[in-house]
Amino acid sequence: MRKNIMILGGSGNIGYYLVNRLVKSDNEAIIADVTEPCYNTPQKTNFTKVNALNVNSVEKALRKHQIDALVHLVGFPIASMCQREADQSYKLNVESINSTLEAMRKAGTNKIIFASAGISYGIPNEIPVREATPLNPHTLYGAHKAAAEYLIRAYSTLGIEYVILRLFSVISDSIERGHTVVTTFMEKAMKKEPLIVEGEKQARDFIYAGDVAKAFAKATEKEDLRNQVINISSGKPTRIIEIAQTIKRQFPETEIQIKRPNQEYTIYADNTRMKALLGIEPEDPLKVIERIAKEYRENQTRTLI
Repeated sequence: MRKNIMILGGSGNIGYYLVNRLVKSDNEAIIADVTEPCYNTPQKTNFTKVNALNVNSVEKALRKHQIDALVHLVGFPIASMCQREADQSYKLNVESINSTLEAMRKAGTNKIIFASAGISYGIPNEIPVREATPLNPHTLYGAHKAAAEYLIRAYSTLGIEYVILRLFSVISDSIERGHTVVTTFMEKAMKKEPLIVEGEKQARDFIYAGDVAKAFAKATEKEDLRNQVINISSGKPTRIIEIAQTIKRQFPETEIQIKRPNQEYTIYADNTRMKALLGIEPEDPLKVIERIAKEYRENQTRTLI
């Protein structure tokens, strides 16, 4: 059955992957954002200007396009920036979801797929974290994502069905769009600057953006997926030093420097529910990073020639 899918905040990085995924199906993809996409949109894609902080703006778009399901990608996704710009983080990560849910209630749109974040678990006592692990955020970004989740659960009592996808560290092909240690290291390697690694043991759970897009697409398609929380992750820890070493193999002139971390911890997730409910087998993060680094190295070589 053909569906009209609105991607609120779809002009950014994950939106790029998701739109290109959705157009392969028979569904209609409507990008809703304050600015037009930062990428070339494929055919069968519509753009509508929407202010996610304004209930009337969101409601008008929902009614106009007769939306069946809304994917909420609006946010301020860089933890360090959220710490510095707390008010902006609150607006984009909390107010936007509040406005969206109220607009959905008024327009009669009853399904939302929300991009939450693994950082909302905080520094866990036990790993891997599971969906039942209590949220205990230690950053503003994590706290704001947790607050958004509670709002969504509250609105489910008013008939809005949800799928909350807790994204861990997303790896993108483009260093211009992504914001992780991978993109930081890639930028430094291309400039022949040293890669600073804070501690050799620290590890995070990385997942390729293409796999993230598959998760969102599957969540829009499955009719029996109601009021679920799902970790979106590779399901294993990747040490930061391993990322630096992988990039260095493509940029051998790059130096790796190790310094004592201010705070050292490791987090990764159990992704059993992702595999069972969404049928996704994620790519190995280091293989993804190696592929991206190789492509950038080859592009840089061609540019120099």
